[in-house]
Amino acid sequence: MPVDWKQSRTCALHMPAFNLEENPVKLSDDEELREQLDMHSIIISCLTEEPLFTAEQVSRL
Repeated sequence: MPVDWKQSRTCALHMPAFNLEENPVKLSDDEELREQLDMHSIIISCLTEEPLFTAEQVSRL
């Protein structure tokens, strides 16, 4: 017989820890934050700091 998670005692004990109703998550539209978290710019900045090696060069090391 399947267990209904929403009706279980375990769910009742865990739900207060999530604080879903008290502190809703608010997403910011801050452009600066969006730029800082841009994965493309993070990867590009890492590529300019270190030299790139081919697979043959790595296998010789």
